[in-house]
Amino acid sequence: MNPYTGEVLALVSTPSYDNNEFIRGLSSEKWTSLNEDEKKPLYNRFRQVWCPGSTFKPVVAGIGLKTETIDPKEDFGNEGLEWQKDSSWGDLIK
Repeated sequence: MNPYTGEVLALVSTPSYDNNEFIRGLSSEKWTSLNEDEKKPLYNRFRQVWCPGSTFKPVVAGIGLKTETIDPKEDFGNEGLEWQKDSSWGDLIK
């Protein structure tokens, strides 16, 4: 989130089910169990009226900016952080 404008810069989705099962084909039992799960793993939380994920992080960031504990111009980029399954992915992750 951009601390100045509130613009969302990135979102993450970590479903609690294996997405690949949809490609390979779900059994009717698996489909029913996903739909009847009380945790609602298929529920699209991002499109709802309440905030998804860790909503306290912007508060902590705001405090850090106000107390000048963090520098808004500092780049917390991903230098040195990369992951790819194997070389078959080519340069897609770099």
